[in-house]
Amino acid sequence: MIREWKEKWSFVGEAKQPVSVSVPVKGKATDLDITAEMRAACESILAPVCETMLDLLTRVEPEYQAKVRNNVILAGGTSLIVGLSQAIEKALAELGGGHATVVKDPVFAGSDGGLAIAQDASSSDWEKLSL
Repeated sequence: MIREWKEKWSFVGEAKQPVSVSVPVKGKATDLDITAEMRAACESILAPVCETMLDLLTRVEPEYQAKVRNNVILAGGTSLIVGLSQAIEKALAELGGGHATVVKDPVFAGSDGGLAIAQDASSSDWEKLSL
């Protein structure tokens, strides 16, 4: 149930609407407002994600930093959290601003990319992997 709620209602920042879920309490369906709890859980990842991103950006050659800051691409299930790209852009403001976008199909983008690389690999690449 919790995974379903997370996938349906996750957000950072201000809630666009209350997060109300129905849970069985002593066998009876009961509506609960979990807005604050959902926000706290989702925002708990912001600091580590933003700190890591900022650390990585400072390691990029200075002449490329602005280009990288303005081309942050989010993928994976976590990128579906409503408001995440805006929160990352807010963190990028510390370094002069930036832009973050979510890929078209974030859940499968990584596996699709891996498949494309595998399909482009030559037979000699596959032979090296089988060693």
